[in-house]
Amino acid sequence: MKIAGSLFSSAVVHLAEEFGHVRLFHEMLRTCGLDKMEWMSLSPVKEKILLVR
Repeated sequence: MKIAGSLFSSAVVHLAEEFGHVRLFHEMLRTCGLDKMEWMSLSPVKEKILLVR
């Protein structure tokens, strides 16, 4: 039971870190005036290149 609690605790900490990154990224976009920018989809070739890593 102690291992399961430890894994759960690690998952919660990781989730909190990711949430913090999302908030930071959003704040950076707002600060630079890019929050109202319309994002375009990647071309299939570019999408495949990015997914390969």
